[in-house]
Amino acid sequence: MDSANTNHQRLQEEQQVSATDALIVWQQIKLLERTCKQMEIVSDDEKVRNRLGFQYGDKFVHY
Repeated sequence: MDSANTNHQRLQEEQQVSATDALIVWQQIKLLERTCKQMEIVSDDEKVRNRLGFQYGDKFVHY
């Protein structure tokens, strides 16, 4: 009976580790998606500024 309990406990621990790993990977994916979106927004923003504004040093002046 002891070995059955030990196996069950080991299986539970492995599942817990797998769930934790999956959560970490999921969080990393979400962070990466957010970073990519922010980069796209910055890129799009620069394109719009280049069309609509004039560059003045590091600042953009809009009319």
